[in-house]
Amino acid sequence: MASATLDVNVLVSAAISPRGTPYQLIEAWHAQRFEVITSQHIIDQLVLKLRSDRIGRRYGLTPATIRDFTAPLRRDARHIVLSPSAILPVTGDPEDDAVLATARLGQAAYLVTGDGGLLARSPYAGIPIITPRAFLDLLGP
Repeated sequence: MASATLDVNVLVSAAISPRGTPYQLIEAWHAQRFEVITSQHIIDQLVLKLRSDRIGRRYGLTPATIRDFTAPLRRDARHIVLSPSAILPVTGDPEDDAVLATARLGQAAYLVTGDGGLLARSPYAGIPIITPRAFLDLLGP
């Protein structure tokens, strides 16, 4: 089974739009078509962004909605523990560096993101960095 680290921006998109490709990836994960490799850092950043006024209020996300969305990530994803020394300064953005470290330490087959800066770094540590659409296409029907 393929494995992937989903960047925070992919998870945010999935949480706010049940029609988009990121949401389809979450559905594919729930159907056990691939394994998600994540870290507490990714989950914490996701919750922070979903609770922000810019996203949470705009899209009507309640604390219960956020809990329901993040519960499977906490329960069913494979979690990587990130020590500060494991997060290498690669991009100049500590958030992106933590996502890269999660994928690297978890030996993810793919890092899935919509972040142009991360996409331009593909591959990183031998890990292809691809868009949600490209990963969904790789998973097939």
